[in-house]
Amino acid sequence: WGNTQGQAPTQQPPQPRPPSRMEETLTKFMQMTQGNFEAMKSS
Repeated sequence: WGNTQGQAPTQQPPQPRPPSRMEETLTKFMQMTQGNFEAMKSS
């Protein structure tokens, strides 16, 4: 009693997980599409 603060459960804050393979591909695809779109717009 009283010293529960010192015994907090060792729970780490959720770490930002690395993007999955699919997310990476999707991001790359989006960037590519956006680039193409910009090129189409400017031409």
